[in-house]
Amino acid sequence: MKLLPQKNRVTIMRQFAISLFNVLFLSMLLVSCKEPEVKFVKGTDPEPDPIATGMTAAKVTTEMGPGFNLGNTFENGNNPTTLAAAKPILDAYFAAG
Repeated sequence: MKLLPQKNRVTIMRQFAISLFNVLFLSMLLVSCKEPEVKFVKGTDPEPDPIATGMTAAKVTTEMGPGFNLGNTFENGNNPTTLAAAKPILDAYFAAG
């Protein structure tokens, strides 16, 4: 059996390594892009799909009613982020109904 020159063996090994990497990468990509299986706990129903129920953005907004973004109260840099500092703001919203 005749061995290939060192340069050819290195080239072949490099090509093999690249091909193996490509196969593994594509396999991982295909597996990770698969839709996750959704399982529901017995006795619970999934939330209805708004499009399937005919809900529009306007209808959903109307059903939610008035509200505010509580997250803005706790944003770093704008307001203190402790509960003690936010409590008067939260109490004011609660009192207003």
